[in-house]
Amino acid sequence: MTGVTLKINCETQALRTELEKLKRRAENLRPALTAIGEYLLEAIEDRFAQQVDPAGRPFAPLSPGYRAKKRRHQNLILLLDG
Repeated sequence: MTGVTLKINCETQALRTELEKLKRRAENLRPALTAIGEYLLEAIEDRFAQQVDPAGRPFAPLSPGYRAKKRRHQNLILLLDG
């Protein structure tokens, strides 16, 4: 895993205190990453339900041959059987 090392020499205690707070908050990124992951899941589920790509463009229609193979979900592009 790669990382970044940042060294800062500062003369003011206020800046040093704020940087220490920032450092402590960055030690546990789980809450931030969990929130990001939940947002992404919701966005994907919404796009799936709306049948649009990440840019908001509708999915291409099914080809006639593929549509004939589908038993169910004729109108849902990404579902074959369920």
